[in-house]
Amino acid sequence: MRTAAIVSALAAALFCAGPLPCAGAPLSDEAWTSEAPDFTVGRVLAAPEGPSDPSRPMVRLAVSPFAYPNSHYPLIERTIAALRKVFGAGNFEAYLSSGNPSDIENADLILASTGTYLRMQRKGARDLVTAVSNLAPDPNHAEGSLFITLKSRGDINTFADMKGRRLVTTGPNAFAGYHIGLAEIAARGEDPDAFFSERISTGYDMRRELSALRMNAADVAIVRTCFLEELARSGVDVSDVKPIAVKDDVHPAHCLSSTPLYPNWSVLATPHLPATLAREAALALLSEPRDADGLGWGIATDFRSADLMYRSIRRGPYEYLRTWTWTRFWDEYREWILLALVLVLGLALHARRTQHLVDVRTAELRRALDEQRRTERRAAEAQRRMEDLARAGAVGQMSSMIAHELRQPLSTLTGYAQGVERLLDRPGPVEKDLVAQGVSIMRRQAETAEAIVRRVREYAKGAGSERTELDLGALLSTTADTVNAARISAVPVRTEAPDAPVCFWGDPLELELALENLMKNALEAVAGVPNGAVTARLRLDRAGESPRIVIEVSDNGPRLSNEAFAALLGVHSSSKLDGLGLGLSIVRLIVENHGGQLLFVQLDPQGLCARVMLPEAVKR
Repeated sequence: MRTAAIVSALAAALFCAGPLPCAGAPLSDEAWTSEAPDFTVGRVLAAPEGPSDPSRPMVRLAVSPFAYPNSHYPLIERTIAALRKVFGAGNFEAYLSSGNPSDIENADLILASTGTYLRMQRKGARDLVTAVSNLAPDPNHAEGSLFITLKSRGDINTFADMKGRRLVTTGPNAFAGYHIGLAEIAARGEDPDAFFSERISTGYDMRRELSALRMNAADVAIVRTCFLEELARSGVDVSDVKPIAVKDDVHPAHCLSSTPLYPNWSVLATPHLPATLAREAALALLSEPRDADGLGWGIATDFRSADLMYRSIRRGPYEYLRTWTWTRFWDEYREWILLALVLVLGLALHARRTQHLVDVRTAELRRALDEQRRTERRAAEAQRRMEDLARAGAVGQMSSMIAHELRQPLSTLTGYAQGVERLLDRPGPVEKDLVAQGVSIMRRQAETAEAIVRRVREYAKGAGSERTELDLGALLSTTADTVNAARISAVPVRTEAPDAPVCFWGDPLELELALENLMKNALEAVAGVPNGAVTARLRLDRAGESPRIVIEVSDNGPRLSNEAFAALLGVHSSSKLDGLGLGLSIVRLIVENHGGQLLFVQLDPQGLCARVMLPEAVKR
């Protein structure tokens, strides 16, 4: 029996077995319920014939089943005939395989769809040649899918209308009849596993899908691109079929397609086939002339699109992505795992280096902190020494001030003592009122002198002054009365103060001494000046952000020169005991100890104003 006759007979047994009609025959409702063709795995398509050549190995071709009808089917017969010539009739056989990756163990060559190839690729299969034709001249873009329903289904017109419907396909592993369609669903953002409510498989005869639609056993079908056109050319009536979600200008022959196109059928070489025989097989198939429809073998160069397609639906070579395993985890996140390991290693090295730098820096900071503490201790000791020196200086100034300040009370005591003696020396009765008045003034002046001496001792001991709440208006009036009573000048000191009490927390004796010094200096300045005048004024200044109490002692004495005024602003000492320097230094010390400030202002056209500014708030 000739080879062609054998192959034709096998084809008839495989694809036209049972009561189903072949291409060109009318479809009937019985076609859906009839028995499917016999696709028994292992069925021999071409057995070895004649004696075998012991010097050459036996070459086995496994043919995966393809859904019928298909215009590429004659290529199977021609491929088997061409390979018989190359390897010898006695050293070649072909059989029907299951299309599972395990088929690679018992085959040298495999004729399969791109889906089957990608499932076997991980086991070492490599493509040799890929089918081409006038319908699909580019082997990289040939196979696609089309969603169809019946025109009578007015409720299914768009892609979205298919969701939740019943789907019919040729089988769960069909490439163009199922998987490509699922990839389009995933590309549109839907879950292909949950898009349809039910899935029905018809076997390897795609015409059964039409029967399922017509019998209302399914709502939507996925068929191969060009399937409807091939049926129409063979005389089958498909006028009741409605394509869905058709893409424009996808197929070079203008076949309707709902998806992009992927690589065509291929002949694969398994790891069992020697490289020399793989080269012979490829050359033989590429050398075969093409038929009238341009059907023959070419070379595909890009299977990436199909690989990405399968990854998007987690099927075929990516079936393992449906369950979490260490293999899937590694394959899925290999780059991220390696990157994470590099980052962890980098972070560990960085942490070690950082810890070293931290240790070094901590040691430096510890040394710096110890040095800072030593410096602070030296600074504190120096500060205390400066305070002692300042206190000693203040004591020196206060000691010098004794002669300056005690002169007045002692002179008053002496004067009144002499006056009392003269009163007692007079003949006749003694005027008790005059004697009592003199004794009272003498007692007050003695108390003042005693207080001055006590305060100097307190400063020497470092004791703080005793402060109390006082009325500055009353203090100013009392100080002016004391100065006026001392008869330092014929010019009286006039006072101006608010009627309401102006309260302040301070040392009355210190403030009185300060005001006395300012008043005495003003009286000395107006000595010999016609119409001399000295005014002590108390007021509140609330114009700024911090309200203040202002005490001003002004005179109309001669205007100071710029040099004398500059020296006045920086007074610290004086060459004469009763000069401005000593008294003003004490005044400034007292004012600053009370949180205040002492300023001087030249008056126009003449005169000087000493201004004491104290915080308004009463503070303890």
